[in-house]
Amino acid sequence: MNFKIVSIILALLFLVTSCVSPRLFKDEKTRRTESEQKVDDLKASNKDLSEKYNEAKAEFDRMKADYDKILANSEASDKKYNDLEERYDKLNSQYKSLVKDVENRIKKGDSETQALLKNIQKMQNDLQEREDKLKELEASLNETKRSLDLQKLELDQKNADINAKQAKIDELEKILAAKDSASMALRKKISDALTGFEGNGLTVERRNGKVYVSMDETLLFKTGSDKVNPRGVKALDKLSEALATTDNVNILVEGHTDDVGDANYNWDLSVKRATSVVKILLNNKNLAPTKVTAAGHGEYMPLVKGTSAEARAKNRRTEIILEPKFDKLLELINN
Repeated sequence: MNFKIVSIILALLFLVTSCVSPRLFKDEKTRRTESEQKVDDLKASNKDLSEKYNEAKAEFDRMKADYDKILANSEASDKKYNDLEERYDKLNSQYKSLVKDVENRIKKGDSETQALLKNIQKMQNDLQEREDKLKELEASLNETKRSLDLQKLELDQKNADINAKQAKIDELEKILAAKDSASMALRKKISDALTGFEGNGLTVERRNGKVYVSMDETLLFKTGSDKVNPRGVKALDKLSEALATTDNVNILVEGHTDDVGDANYNWDLSVKRATSVVKILLNNKNLAPTKVTAAGHGEYMPLVKGTSAEARAKNRRTEIILEPKFDKLLELINN
């Protein structure tokens, strides 16, 4: 009968040792970092119980060996048998306590595992909600990107338009620079041609891209006359020689008087003087008449204001205005 009890105990020990470990550690190691520490604690507890079990089993094996020896010899005393039985009962009690402890630990481990599983499920739900929000944000970002792409196309078109306009502006600036350079060269050419006259009743200056050759009345005419005197003719001949070799220049001859006398007479005199200057310039057959225009302004475009003798002397003048022709510039401006 005692041998049967021992066999039952061995079977129980085998059953417990074969079932505890899988129930404690099923899948928890790979689930979440938070559960790994608790699983490690259970492992440590199981290791401690396994050591105690091994000690009890070793003691049981020793008892069984003694018991087998007693049975083999058939001469064991009652006292020794009673002691052996007492030791067996004590070991059996320890074993039951150990089994109960293991079961309690397993139940506790199951409860904690369920709590961990609930936390994991909650985390999964939270992750799903965040993933849904991320998808919504991605859709919104894609829509924003499409809007930005359309804006970029519009900006690219505007930038192309700006570049085209800038190219025209650059071309216009080049033409203006060329015109400015041409007027400077023309001024130098006229000044060189009129050396000896400039500063003696004649000035050459550049204003607004044009060259102004201004001749005082004393250089060209007697008071009230529209006939050019010899010194003035000589200056105009020098000027016509320079202009005859200059291409693409418009020539405007303007006559001006002071405000003394009848206004109509002064206007008529200014026109006649301008015409007399034009005729002398056109004596040079190399100067095309189509380049030259005569105009009279009388007293209405004074150089300086005032009624003093000095102011009136400055206003009695003939101006020859030279302007380089830039048809392309005019075309750009009109466009």
